Amino acid sequence: MSDLGNGRIRTSRRSLLSSAAAVGGIALVASSAGRAAAASLQSSTPGAGKPGGTLIIGTDVSPVGLDPALTTAFASVAIYEQMYSSLLTLDFETNNVIPDLAESWENVDEQTVEFKLRQGVRFHSGREVTAEDVKYTFDRLMDENVAVPLRSYLGPDVLAEVVDTYTVRLANSVPYAPLVSVVADRRPCSIVDREVIEANGDLANWDGGSGPFKLVEYTPDVHVILERNDEYYEEGLPYLDRLEFRIIPDETARIAAIRSGEVDLTVLKDPRLVGTLRGDDNVVINEVPSFWRSGTAINHTHEPLGDLRVRQAISHGINRQELIDTVLIGDGQITGPIPPGETFWAVPATPENFPTYAYDEEKARQLVLDAGVDGLEITIDASPAYAPDIPTAQVMQAQLAKIGINLVIRQLEFAALLDNQRNGDFDLSLSFNTNRPDPDTYLSPARSGVSANIGGYSNPEMDDLLDRGRSTFDPAERQQIYAEAQKLYTTEVPLLFTYVIQNYEPARPHVQGYVPMSSGYRLSLKQTWLDQ
Repeated sequence: MSDLGNGRIRTSRRSLLSSAAAVGGIALVASSAGRAAAASLQSSTPGAGKPGGTLIIGTDVSPVGLDPALTTAFASVAIYEQMYSSLLTLDFETNNVIPDLAESWENVDEQTVEFKLRQGVRFHSGREVTAEDVKYTFDRLMDENVAVPLRSYLGPDVLAEVVDTYTVRLANSVPYAPLVSVVADRRPCSIVDREVIEANGDLANWDGGSGPFKLVEYTPDVHVILERNDEYYEEGLPYLDRLEFRIIPDETARIAAIRSGEVDLTVLKDPRLVGTLRGDDNVVINEVPSFWRSGTAINHTHEPLGDLRVRQAISHGINRQELIDTVLIGDGQITGPIPPGETFWAVPATPENFPTYAYDEEKARQLVLDAGVDGLEITIDASPAYAPDIPTAQVMQAQLAKIGINLVIRQLEFAALLDNQRNGDFDLSLSFNTNRPDPDTYLSPARSGVSANIGGYSNPEMDDLLDRGRSTFDPAERQQIYAEAQKLYTTEVPLLFTYVIQNYEPARPHVQGYVPMSSGYRLSLKQTWLDQ
């Protein structure tokens, strides 16, 4: 990381690396039967940090529960990613898959991966983590009686088999290339303590983890307090005694809090407000290109949104660059289904690659007339929880009015917006999309019949492409398949993507060792320390 002048900008090496080597490496590990992966992928090594202290983080949205299996909201992930460990994790400098609870892994065959667990790792309850806990975790994820939103990420019919106390196998019913990278994501693959769930019913308000920090207090809309796990398996980590996440919904209030030193680290989404911090010697701006895509889910079961002409009219009627210039003061990029930062996988979001991305008011208007829906009124759900969302909906409203579509903005609390998505109670639903870490999961909202497909879109051609992509292990072949899938995605418009933002995390200068990630994850908090 480097500091540049007044109002210092600190950028992670992650923003300077091509994703090709990282993602290609993941695919090669997944396809090399019998090859142990831990030897080649090592985690970032922390420097000599100063132990102790409390890091206060100003966060924008209150978590909506802390159960990794049940809660996909990023506000919840931001908390429970510190409480839990997974079999594998992501290196916060390179986004490579690296060991976590599993110290090594290898492919038994194209359908089966075997993991060797670290010995002596303990849950926060004090009980040792064993292969039985891994099996319980994945059995729970596959249990149809448990409402797991991201079950489809795990692939077809995944089964966990205990080999011995510290060895476990995960097997899909067919070859499934994304499994290794999906297992590296805390969401939903955190390994959980069965006894805590059996005692409390779920983990919405409880701690069943073995991660670097453990839960002390969870007061919705006020704060979440975590404390150091003294038994964490990485010797000497974490450095901090405590993390306090303070819920500060208003961006200007978070600006004031970071300036005054009320908080040590915060998150911002509005580049106009970030600009007010530049030149402040008391603030370091951690900044990396984000993987967060502004996307609008389309409910295909609400006619006439099932009509391709209507969806294409909406896409042609949205001026994406105007959105970026107006809402983000130019500080963003047009994105397709896979964000441009995923350079190995993403097809550049040009009108040549994605014809429906070409802003064409005349064509959009004609499509509306051809579909017989002139004067159509539809609603778009949006929440003020994320600063750009309401302004984005307002600009879209003005743009679509020009082509004969009346877009009514339904402003909701974020939890209510998520409930409507789960229940199918929406026409359009605007929010940031954070599918990852494999192209299959980025494109999962277009797969028929899976939980991530909240809009009810279905196309056998798309399903065939996605089936081929997830059953192919060669990176170059997968790249070509997913390029075709992205082009079909933007032709069919199952979900409308517009832009990606920057990830801004201003911090006080005494916050050391912190590495921002394009995903928005804060996995480096275990090596963060306070120089004061």
